[in-house]
Amino acid sequence: MKTIFLDIDGVLNVDYTDKDQFGHIFRDEYVQNLKEVIEKTGAKIVISSTWKDKGIERMLALWKERNLPGEIIDVTPDCVDVCEATNIVYYDQVKRGHEIKLWLDRHPEVTQYVIFDDIQDFLDEQQDYFVNCSTGEPVKPWKLGIPGLKEECKIKAINILNMKDKIEFSEFLDASSKLEIKTGKIISVTDVPKSDKLIKLEVDFGEDTPRVVVTNIKPSLGEHYVDKLEGYSFLFITNLKPVKMMGIESQAMIMPGELENGTPVFVVNAKPGTKIL
Repeated sequence: MKTIFLDIDGVLNVDYTDKDQFGHIFRDEYVQNLKEVIEKTGAKIVISSTWKDKGIERMLALWKERNLPGEIIDVTPDCVDVCEATNIVYYDQVKRGHEIKLWLDRHPEVTQYVIFDDIQDFLDEQQDYFVNCSTGEPVKPWKLGIPGLKEECKIKAINILNMKDKIEFSEFLDASSKLEIKTGKIISVTDVPKSDKLIKLEVDFGEDTPRVVVTNIKPSLGEHYVDKLEGYSFLFITNLKPVKMMGIESQAMIMPGELENGTPVFVVNAKPGTKIL
């Protein structure tokens, strides 16, 4: 099961103007973006917002009355529940991330999830699944900015929810059955600052937005490395866990094959995103 942990204030509710019996009216643009995420992933909703304090029945009534997208299946535990279930002593030490972790521990059927929120209150293990809906411009002491579930948030969430199970690089050699290999067309090639070996690739996999791939094959390609990569399609492993190289997150791994006179021989002629394995 795929799950969306949904904050409301700062994600759907950003205007704080018109109200109905349930509270402030949500912005249509952000509701539509949530709808597209659900349609393209089949994810269910768990309310992680403070709106959950109104009770799940109230949230279900709100969703029905406003004809909002998706299915609410639950709300996250509160701080009292977290303290009783963990070794956390004080309520004010409980992060929203602790509430989500406890819910996930109780629901092993979850295969993938994302967190929509406009504040950073999550555990290290949850950072890859956190979609920050804030602009970062301070508007309130506890808020990072005028936020919202914008287009870039929608795209990131869809990519996370539809990604196959991530594997550690150390599992690579004995995990061939888990690998996802696709064709990707290299759109651009740029140097990584302060590195003689690394280059950054923007790669089209037929998704809503290109992925960034960092690779160390620059020395093997020679002087005209850009001409040997840009505009060509190669095979990539697309479900390795993202890793940071020189501060840049690499979201796939290129498979250029052996080099002949500094030229990759594993060039493919296929539509970007074609699944090989």
